[in-house]
Amino acid sequence: NKKQKNTKITKTTMATLDGGIDDSGVMRVTENAGGQQGSFNVFDFSDGNPVTQFTAEMDLLIGRNTSARPADGFSFNFGPDVGGNYGEEGVGSQLRVTMDTWDNNGTDTAPSFEVFWGTTSLGFESVEGQREGGRAPAGDLLIDPATGEPLSLIQPDFVNCRIQMYSDGTLDVEYKGVLVFDRLQTPFTPVTGGVFGMGGRTGGATAEHFVDNLLITTFAAGPVFITSEPQDATVTEGF
Repeated sequence: NKKQKNTKITKTTMATLDGGIDDSGVMRVTENAGGQQGSFNVFDFSDGNPVTQFTAEMDLLIGRNTSARPADGFSFNFGPDVGGNYGEEGVGSQLRVTMDTWDNNGTDTAPSFEVFWGTTSLGFESVEGQREGGRAPAGDLLIDPATGEPLSLIQPDFVNCRIQMYSDGTLDVEYKGVLVFDRLQTPFTPVTGGVFGMGGRTGGATAEHFVDNLLITTFAAGPVFITSEPQDATVTEGF
């Protein structure tokens, strides 16, 4: 896999020619090993025009852990200040979609999906998984219609993930065919020079965090051109 000039990978993240769906190439954000953290950033490819909406689709693997509990999760981020090396908590002053698999106790909602604007939480959805001291989930568990059981972030293989921002600032997040957030309102406005970023982390516990078949589609507001001037017309008004 050839790294494009408008992308950057950090720390433990690496692109390999195998490990993806049908053993295709894949972006390995973390391996199933402890103490890893890496990220993959995609810089502005809209020629400097403001991005008014976007869709990011990928096949995402979170799992295959050998530790008793998986950790720590994955994040998807978008904004003008996304960069550096980061994990499941995300980065930047704008959109962060976190998929946190490890409950740190206190006010932590994990295991959960959670949407942040900077560090401000806009909403979360609890999923299946172990919690500190066996405590109850922070909210009702999402149900996976395919199984009739609570949805889990941890999967044995890749699942489809879609993150879609609409021009009115509402957000969809879909995972394994389950609509996790349906037109969740955010403060999003058109962004110039925005960076898309994905990060993951492990600690003492482990999991693979792999991304395959990433497709990001942006809609950008470009300059207005007059391609042909209208002809003069005379209108006679009668009374």
